[in-house]
Amino acid sequence: MAQRKSRKRGNPASTGRSSKAPTKRPPRGYRLSARTINRWTRVVIYTMLSGYAVGAVLALIGLLIHDDTMPALGLGVAALVTAVALVGGAYLGGQSLARFGGLVALGFLAGVGLAIGGKALAPWVPALGVVIAALSAIGLILLGVRRRVPMWLGARNDGSPNN
Repeated sequence: MAQRKSRKRGNPASTGRSSKAPTKRPPRGYRLSARTINRWTRVVIYTMLSGYAVGAVLALIGLLIHDDTMPALGLGVAALVTAVALVGGAYLGGQSLARFGGLVALGFLAGVGLAIGGKALAPWVPALGVVIAALSAIGLILLGVRRRVPMWLGARNDGSPNN
């Protein structure tokens, strides 16, 4: 009879439940599946290659018909496709780490862009771009450490002296 009363009260010793609160296990690996990551990687690569092909064809047509604006248009198409592929790849790479990791990756690209071309806006903008890029890079590294994804910096260390 006493055992029934203790179960009614919710005594952890009698119900078999642990008295400690369950701890959340840290995630392991990427947020997206390997199949999804491979699929989007192929999409980004094929987009870049097709954009380069269109740019090269436009430039060659311009050279053949002696139009001076067509090679510049071909270069512009190739540059635009490269920028779109970089933005898409950065966003998807960040999303594979965390829910809003894509925004951190886009912040990194914005910081790099400001660091490279910010001098045209104001003299202090490149320094701001470096700070934004550095903070975003630290954020991406922390997201990767939290997700326990494989990361490395630098060359391999397989023990051979010819690295």
